[in-house]
Amino acid sequence: MSRIAHHSGFTLIEIIVSIGIDTLLMFIAVVAWSSISARSRSEDVQTRVISLLREGREKTLARVGASSWGVHFEATQITLFPGTSFVVGLASSTVYAVPGDVRITWWALSGGGADVLFQSFTGETRQDGLVSIQRLNDTSVEKKVRVYSSGYVEGI
Repeated sequence: MSRIAHHSGFTLIEIIVSIGIDTLLMFIAVVAWSSISARSRSEDVQTRVISLLREGREKTLARVGASSWGVHFEATQITLFPGTSFVVGLASSTVYAVPGDVRITWWALSGGGADVLFQSFTGETRQDGLVSIQRLNDTSVEKKVRVYSSGYVEGI
């Protein structure tokens, strides 16, 4: 009577295939997570632009500091400032630094320039137009903010 040897466990091939599948799944998860995360940062910047524009209009209407207020755009930062013209480094300004992988890529405002200024008593602006926000490594993800002459602001 012969005895049949019965071995339990995994073969080397099974282990290699299992590691390969796990690696592939982890790669897919990391790519998906980074895409979702970057899209979220673009939306956060869009929300911040809208918030700063609305705050500037509200401060103008409330005559905070007995002044009108405006918002200045640069590729890497957005500044809420008092007065009728932007001054670098003004203590009463609020500066928001745009995250490193997101940029304010362009702005198209009436009259040119990079500032939206709100008029006292009405909250209107002569600098209506669009602001564009994009990821650096994926320009297909674009968020925009529209500023109307009435001072109303919306994300599009």
